[in-house]
Amino acid sequence: MPNQIKIILNWYELEGKNLIGEEEIQDLSISDILRVFDAPFWNGLYQCWALEPQHVAAIQPHVGHILQLDRHAYFIETIKNSPVPN
Repeated sequence: MPNQIKIILNWYELEGKNLIGEEEIQDLSISDILRVFDAPFWNGLYQCWALEPQHVAAIQPHVGHILQLDRHAYFIETIKNSPVPN
């Protein structure tokens, strides 16, 4: 079974820094994300990038949540799923 990478959008309060919500992004690949953020997947297991205004146009069509950078702090996380041992 190949390793799968989950790509997740998380959003937080600007003031309190509490997690408000998260949404898995199904239709973008890790290659797409690396291209959007112009960054390497440096450790191969987990990576997180802050969503900036220049990223919104590339990410918004792939999520149901309306991105509002003036109201929330957004992060894209990539997490490699590990198989569960039997």
